[in-house]
Amino acid sequence: MADRPLQEIYPIVYLDVLVIKVRDGHQVRNRAAHIAVGVDLDGVKDVLGPGRRGGEVLGRSGRRAA
Repeated sequence: MADRPLQEIYPIVYLDVLVIKVRDGHQVRNRAAHIAVGVDLDGVKDVLGPGRRGGEVLGRSGRRAA
């Protein structure tokens, strides 16, 4: 994800969770990918950032970011 400045005000923020299946060794586990989308004053939607789960930072692929 590119580093870019965010707007100061997002009058509308949508929060959602996408549950995805991730292989962990020989097991498949459910993981939560949190999604935050802000709508600025001009009506433009921005993805505000990756979700965090238990200290892990999830990228767009749902994998742990380095």
